Amino acid sequence: MPNAYTPTSTIELTDMERAELTSMARSRSLPTALSLRARIVLACEGPDKASTRRCATTLGIDRNTVIMARAVCGIGSRAVR
Repeated sequence: MPNAYTPTSTIELTDMERAELTSMARSRSLPTALSLRARIVLACEGPDKASTRRCATTLGIDRNTVIMARAVCGIGSRAVR
């Protein structure tokens, strides 16, 4: 599990993946947890936004929530394409 000193990998999304995640993040009919995971992935996307702490601060959530969401999505310690 990553900690404050472990660098996390960057998330690279295609335009189609980004559009689908944006739709999921804005959806009011999806479960809240799924919508939050989509927002976390979008907030962590890109080489300058890979920090778990920065992602948590941006979304106003706890850092552990971001770590758990990355683990559920399978993006905790490797790059995603």
